[in-house]
Amino acid sequence: MSTKRHDEDVSTWTTVVWTTLLTLTGFGFALLRYMQFYHNFDAGSFNQLSRIERFIFRAAGQWGLIAILLLMGFVGLFNAIIAFREVRRR
Repeated sequence: MSTKRHDEDVSTWTTVVWTTLLTLTGFGFALLRYMQFYHNFDAGSFNQLSRIERFIFRAAGQWGLIAILLLMGFVGLFNAIIAFREVRRR
């Protein structure tokens, strides 16, 4: 009976960690791409866009790619806050 409660807590903390990583990834790549596109930033292997980024870049341009990465960061942040509040409430 206590193992079920324990499993729920672990999965919720896992959600907090994963959504925090999603947030950092979204904001990090948005910053990296902004610096690459507008400040002639040379980050070695990061100069090449991934397949997904290339598709978005062709469809929406530089600002569209940055906006989608920022959106990914904000969605991750929102979900991390919700998951953290749920963990704290228990």
